[in-house]
Amino acid sequence: MLAGSVRPLRRLVRQAGKIAERPIRLIDAWADVAEAAPGDVLALEAPLAAGFRVPEQGATVIAAADLFGPEAAVTGAARAILPMGEVDLRPGDVAVDRDHGLCVFEGLEPVSAPGAAQDGEPSEALRLRFAGDAILMVPVTQADRIWRYGSEPDAVTLDKLDGGTWPRRRLEAEATMARTARLMLEAARARRETEAPVLAPPAREMERFAAGFGFAPTPDQAAAVDALMADLASGRPMDRLVCGDVGFGKTEVALRALAAAIFSGRQAALIAPTTVLARQHAETLRRRFGRFGVEVAQLSRLVAPAEAKRVKAGLADGSIRLVVGTHALAGSGVAFADLGLTVIDEEQRFGAKMKADLRRLADGGHVLTLTATPIPRTLQAALVGLQSLSVLATPPALRQPVRTVVAPFDAEAVREALVREHRRGGQSFVVCPRIEDIGPMAERLRALVPGLDILVAHGDLKPSAMDEVMVRFAEGDGDVLLATAIVESGLDVPRANTMLVWEAARFGLAQLHQLRGRVGRGQRRGTVHLLSDPAAWASPGSGAGRRASRPTCGPTGR
Repeated sequence: MLAGSVRPLRRLVRQAGKIAERPIRLIDAWADVAEAAPGDVLALEAPLAAGFRVPEQGATVIAAADLFGPEAAVTGAARAILPMGEVDLRPGDVAVDRDHGLCVFEGLEPVSAPGAAQDGEPSEALRLRFAGDAILMVPVTQADRIWRYGSEPDAVTLDKLDGGTWPRRRLEAEATMARTARLMLEAARARRETEAPVLAPPAREMERFAAGFGFAPTPDQAAAVDALMADLASGRPMDRLVCGDVGFGKTEVALRALAAAIFSGRQAALIAPTTVLARQHAETLRRRFGRFGVEVAQLSRLVAPAEAKRVKAGLADGSIRLVVGTHALAGSGVAFADLGLTVIDEEQRFGAKMKADLRRLADGGHVLTLTATPIPRTLQAALVGLQSLSVLATPPALRQPVRTVVAPFDAEAVREALVREHRRGGQSFVVCPRIEDIGPMAERLRALVPGLDILVAHGDLKPSAMDEVMVRFAEGDGDVLLATAIVESGLDVPRANTMLVWEAARFGLAQLHQLRGRVGRGQRRGTVHLLSDPAAWASPGSGAGRRASRPTCGPTGR
């Protein structure tokens, strides 16, 4: 017995009947099942999410959702979905008709035409609306010429059914595709033909450097390091994207690449989007390269003019071999004697023009890009082969998944979360979407947890003051950091294991993913509370202040 929404069901009945070479009878009620003879195949419209068996009655029910997926269980023409094998369209979707252009799919309709009926049943057609409310009915047998466009109706201009706009659009699109293909081929050919310095560091030095990591690299880290070492020694420019979840070890992969460049006698640069992250990277590099006698210079807006002048001169004459900085490294007056490797961290925070300027630093040399949430353009470039790709999907051995709780703001729950983290010797983040939310939230927190030291950081502070607060917090000073989303970029605070995000719906998914990565970076499990206005959780009969939470866990290790 088959069950599902009526229109896909009728089509399924016809198709299944032809395949099985036996009649399938449409019924109107479950009572008709009891009257059926053994071996009968029945079809009934019913809102079932999954099929089931009734052994004592000798009946097996197969739901439409079992065949078409969960959404096929929704009945009614307003939510009808064309079945698999034809096209995935819902009423109201913008679609493209191969011959007529952009239109709106308004649903399936039965049509009666001479010769169209089969077994006494009318056939079905797709109702497409074009500009000027012109309607075109397309038989489902021709659904292969229609596909979903993927935009909102208000965001596109529909084509006229009998106009000339669609042929022009097709020609322009085909010309653009051809031009893009030529550019991609030229870029790939230029990459193959361009020579780059061969970086082949001494194995002993690399082993000594790797020993300073203190942890066994994950299989994905080891594979990424092997791939980039092969790239550096290939004699062709490396352009590799290392994409991995927050806290999965992208920085260590970058450190190995920097070490390879330095031990090969070339200069190397690590570029970060914020001064705080650049400062943290500089401290990490000084710890790892200190015993090798390598000076780690820093260049950003916080560097004193005299020191910046010295660093620029050292980069130009080659006396400074390793530098960490912000986009200031792409500024005027910065030149390298023999730059062998450029590493761009958190690439999603840089604009396209800035990334182009940073890549020009390499001047045909090696480029390594790191990100947890790549922008579509970067990810597409990697997937089509314009960039090499390494994925870090294995969490560190001691990493625990971050627990995420979605709930309305509840004063007692907030106080309990902050106090609990303080009692176990940790720190907490409280993140607000807007600067104007910081003041009211600070007053709330001081009333809830008067005994905790609350630091505040946001974009209206002077850059030096904001960076000082964030660095102090990262070094363990303060119990709570109240800030905007400026904390999302790579800030490493090992003691921070709790985060409260106010009005979480105002953040993008990539932002929330990056924010979650700021906690639980040590051996303790982190918890993120995504908070909203309690009024938004009110429901009839429940009261506006009802507390509700949905704890979930993210990917393994984060």
